[in-house]
Amino acid sequence: MSVLISIKGSVQGVGFRPEVCALAKDEKLNGYILNDTLGVKLALDCTRQRAISFINLLKKKLKKNRPLANIQSYKITNINEKFNDFTIKKAGKNKENIAVILPDYAPCKDCIKELNNKNLKRRFNHAFINCTNCGTRYSVIKKIPYDRKNTSMKKFLMCKECTKEYNDIDNRRFYSEVIACNDCGAKLSADINKAIKYLKEGKIVAIKGVGGYNLLCNAENNESVKRLRMLKNRPKKPLAIMCKDIKMAKKYAYISKVEERILLKQSRSILLLKSLNKTAFSVHFDFKNIGIFLPSAPIFYLLFKELDFALVASSANISSEMIYSKRAEFKYLKADFILSHNRNIVNKIDDSVGQVIHNKYLHLRSARGFRPLFKEHKIKKDLCILALGMEEKNEFLIYKNGLCIFSAYIGDIKNLSVFNHFINTLSFFVKNYKLKFDYILADLHPHFLHTNYFKKLIIDKNYILGVNKNTKLIQIYHHAAHAMSYVKDNILAFCFDGTGYKNNSYISGSEIIEIKQKELKTKYCFDEFKLLNVKNNKLLAYSIFKKYNINCDFEEKNYEILYNNCSLLTSSLGRIFDAFSFVVLALEKNEFEAHSAMMIEQYYDKNIKDEYNLLYENGKIIFKDIFISCLKEDKTTACSKFLNTIVSLIKTLSIDKKAILSGGIFCNNTIMHNLLEDKNYKFYYEKDLALNDACIALGQLNYFLYEKEFIE
Repeated sequence: MSVLISIKGSVQGVGFRPEVCALAKDEKLNGYILNDTLGVKLALDCTRQRAISFINLLKKKLKKNRPLANIQSYKITNINEKFNDFTIKKAGKNKENIAVILPDYAPCKDCIKELNNKNLKRRFNHAFINCTNCGTRYSVIKKIPYDRKNTSMKKFLMCKECTKEYNDIDNRRFYSEVIACNDCGAKLSADINKAIKYLKEGKIVAIKGVGGYNLLCNAENNESVKRLRMLKNRPKKPLAIMCKDIKMAKKYAYISKVEERILLKQSRSILLLKSLNKTAFSVHFDFKNIGIFLPSAPIFYLLFKELDFALVASSANISSEMIYSKRAEFKYLKADFILSHNRNIVNKIDDSVGQVIHNKYLHLRSARGFRPLFKEHKIKKDLCILALGMEEKNEFLIYKNGLCIFSAYIGDIKNLSVFNHFINTLSFFVKNYKLKFDYILADLHPHFLHTNYFKKLIIDKNYILGVNKNTKLIQIYHHAAHAMSYVKDNILAFCFDGTGYKNNSYISGSEIIEIKQKELKTKYCFDEFKLLNVKNNKLLAYSIFKKYNINCDFEEKNYEILYNNCSLLTSSLGRIFDAFSFVVLALEKNEFEAHSAMMIEQYYDKNIKDEYNLLYENGKIIFKDIFISCLKEDKTTACSKFLNTIVSLIKTLSIDKKAILSGGIFCNNTIMHNLLEDKNYKFYYEKDLALNDACIALGQLNYFLYEKEFIE
């Protein structure tokens, strides 16, 4: 008797087949294993019960030996075949393509040791060192299955020694698809010592990394940092720094044990940490936190062999554009030196960003090291669905017969280069998985570029990008999607953010939605005020003062005319943050997203427990007292009370001390910390996604699959 086991999960390009092969030989089992477009097929000459025992033993071995491998699910079928030994077969084919594509990972400890070992000439200082436990995946793959011929490594012929390692089952590079060494593989465009020399001299250097080029400079040289900002057109938003190791990182920030563990993970996320203010002032100005990450590619380890200072490490692009992956894209960004290489980046991807709150990692941007993400949905339907997500902070989601494929962070699609990246990324998945969408889920907003693009494809019967004659486009209310980003019934969802289109005269921005069986209904929202100018904090403050008849001493010419002629209303908590930041901190304009919220947080004092009074009238949250009382208070008192008020509001209204949290407001460290530290409450949120609009695509999908209805 024999069995065929169909395995899904992170099972390609992670040393899965050699690990299975070694275990099968140890257990004296015959059969075969092969990659196919569904994942992995494993045949064993044994009973079903022994096959289950084999899988359980395999899981333990993978956890120890193959950290990137993961079995999500498997199915055992009885077959009538006999085998004389155990072999690894060539990749198979299947009509349906749902094989997992893994993210890119930083070098493992073994590869770093080889990188620094002068006695290993083939891999000493090899800028592209990798093995089955680390290295590039998503950024170099053209199509599935993940075999060398399907990556941008195809053009590089393996040398004799690499070929030997590739075919040696006892070698950790056995079937490592992007294997290379100093004798074969990609080459740098110039001597890396030149880049090191320029960085020591305070120059700006662009280096081709994993998912694109990084723009680097000395993080302790204020003039260099200011010049880098000028090149990127990024005047105020804090910059992240890359450190050689944990020891160097601790020179620049306070780092807890949990934060240290996350920094060392191969995902190499940028982590927001409490700054020691040892960098140049222009790195993060007066902000208390600094973004730090460790080297994400071998080439950066080579840089730090000769550098004793941290590097500002930002994506190489003009602000708001997509990260550059080709040298030709440096048309308007003039670095002093560009260090490139001849391994093509097939799929661009930016750095991930996160923070630790109560010993839990919370995503702020999910990209390299975390994406793409493949995850089984609780509801299994024979459908193919594209959830478009939002226009800003876009991440899209594909649902295929119960499997969810989460894209990496795309960005703001209003920018043409980002929109093109969105199309290219979606096309990559559509082609590889042969997708034909039954439904496309979109936001209600009438002017979103990607929504209208697909509307036009359907109307014009232009059957590309998964659109076909049966494709239907369904639009879903923004906060209904936020509320459904985490699935739970008979509960309130706090959907607190900046903008959520409702209709032509009302821009919502924060709602408390009741989820009850098949219905979603707005239970509370903030008192509406006129949206005079979304980018002018002073005008927003004027609008609130005017609404509540608060004496205003900052009115300017034409303010009254603007107010009387404005018909657009908002209940946005994000805009309340903006108005408050002007009144208390004199911040007239946000230089970047969440600028106001970050400034308010700088003045928070945890020892201040007071809060402002809120009134609840007919489903409206009246916040008049905030703007009356703050006029008489110092910055620290006002900002502390303001954030305490938001936390208190959520706790006060949470039914049975339970609630769902979704929306950009919950990216605020102070608010989330104060909520999660109270063990008397249970707050639910999607842990694999950022709580801002990055979670909208999942919410759109859940709203559709669970057949919910939004009641005005």
